[in-house]
Amino acid sequence: MEKILKNYSDDELCSLIQQKKKVGFDYLYSKHCGLLYGVALNAVKSQSYAEEIIHKTFEKVWNNINNYKPQSATLNIWILSVLFCTIKEYLAEKNISFKVNCDKFPIFSIQMLEERVC
Repeated sequence: MEKILKNYSDDELCSLIQQKKKVGFDYLYSKHCGLLYGVALNAVKSQSYAEEIIHKTFEKVWNNINNYKPQSATLNIWILSVLFCTIKEYLAEKNISFKVNCDKFPIFSIQMLEERVC
């Protein structure tokens, strides 16, 4: 990853991602990876699961940036909501039952109950 030399506004960042510019992805990753990883790790309590979830989250943001509506939420909140959905999808794919508490979203907690056997 290249060293980021500029701070981009949310509008500039969205434009770069829409244009599929590598600098846009690099900036997105450097700005959000630490927080997203921490949230994912806290939610799933597994480094390998958290890493996979983060990978999927960045992929979704990259591929679905056109779904972001600045009038509805900040970019940070939208990315957190993508992460939240990705965590739920990931646990469901792994057949892990869970309970979500999102009464104070964007603060949320996920309690993994048990891994289901197919």
